[in-house]
Amino acid sequence: MNKRAWVWTAVGATVVVGAVVGAELVVRANLDARLESATADLAVEGVSVSSGATPAIVQVLTGRVDLRVGIDGAAVATLAACRFDTPVEARIDSTAVSIAVEIPYRGTTFPATISFQPEQTPDGWRLVPAAVTVGGFEVPPALLSRAGEAAPAALIDGIALPSTPDAIAVTSVSLAEDELVLSATAPASASGARGLAGPLNGCIG
Repeated sequence: MNKRAWVWTAVGATVVVGAVVGAELVVRANLDARLESATADLAVEGVSVSSGATPAIVQVLTGRVDLRVGIDGAAVATLAACRFDTPVEARIDSTAVSIAVEIPYRGTTFPATISFQPEQTPDGWRLVPAAVTVGGFEVPPALLSRAGEAAPAALIDGIALPSTPDAIAVTSVSLAEDELVLSATAPASASGARGLAGPLNGCIG
């Protein structure tokens, strides 16, 4: 290849790369704007939603957007309280989601702390109880099932994480300091983006 041909080849490659990069930036900006609009009215503070790392053009072509959903301890407490029928406190670190709750039993209440681990099940991702401390004593989570209705169902069944195929589907779950991180996908359509607010508001599990 002579010098002139090489120069034109390089110029052509640069133009193509520039066009691809430019298109990616435009599509990414469009997706980010749509995502921001869809999550602007989230009722629960401490929930953040941002674009994932998958190229925006690929997301549009596949019809699913790649998301990173971060939920802090206060938001987990708000979203999970419905599973315990009482206010709870939540703490998150890199090893577990710990929820402190009062358990009624035979006319009195006992302070309990439940440590949850994320686990993938055939029905989707759940926070599964791994350890339970009641009144300062550690007991197997399954043992509390003998307490009947006094034990919150979440102690036995765990807490299901949002998974609505038409709105949001969780693909993986990880723990960070004061943050439960969900990797998820959602429809790339505008109506699909608007559907994000439902699973991320009010109650999980």
